[in-house]
Order: sequence, then C-alpha cells, then structure tokens
Amino acid sequence: MTKKREFIYEGLGFPVYIKNVRTRAVLGEEVPVINHAELEKQVFELLLWSKSKLSGSQLSFVRTYLGYSQDKFAKALGLKNHGRVSQWEKMEEEASGMNSATELGVRMLMANYLGKVEEFSAGFEAILSGDLSEPIPPKVA
Repeated sequence: MTKKREFIYEGLGFPVYIKNVRTRAVLGEEVPVINHAELEKQVFELLLWSKSKLSGSQLSFVRTYLGYSQDKFAKALGLKNHGRVSQWEKMEEEASGMNSATELGVRMLMANYLGKVEEFSAGFEAILSGDLSEPIPPKVA
C-alpha cells in the first residue's frame, strides 16, 4: 500500500525535501516511490536558482550530474588541477568555500548545460556580491 507524505531523501549525498511523494513499506521501512533521474534533474535546476551557497556535497552532485571528473571540472573553472575541487567537495554539508566568482562560474556551467544562460545571466548579481545564504537543502514539490 502506498501513501503520500513529505519525505527527506538522502540518496543524492545531501538531504532533499520532497513534498507529496508516494511511499511504500519495504522490509519495514518507508521508502519513496520516485523516478530518480527526474528527481536529479529537478534538484539540479533548483540548485542553479538557489539563493544559497553550494555545499560541498551539492557541488559534488553538480559536477557528477554534468559528467565531469574533478580534473575536467577544475579546468572548466580555470583551475590548474582537481585539488581545489576535492577540497571544496570535502566540506560536505558546509558551504564549499568557493569565492563568489567561482560560484558564478559553476552556476554558469549549470545554466549552459540546461540551455538557460540568458535567463540566468539576468539575475546573477547576488552571487557576485557574495549575498548568498548558507547552504540549504532543496525542496521538490
């Protein structure tokens, strides 16, 4: 039997709050009934538009979703090697520690991937000014 409820999903490496998700009991545990690929897509886009800094775990998810190794990601951001990316990702649930320009670079890579560079470019001043809150978990409706 399934039922709908709010669920905190941790399968992406960080918590994602899902509203009105169907769940079912598997071996005595409530698990969400989700399309994982669709959830990843929604979370990726929510992170693009988020008004909070990316956490290390969220950055790792973004990099992986884009299909980049740490080295390729570093080079896309104008870095010499993967060392800094590894350092950021180790921050896990804390803010990655990227400066504002690098955070913007990551978001621009994300926007480009989604074909939304022009739409995103219209509102990136908050990132450059450093006016972002600490990382928060995405909420999927």
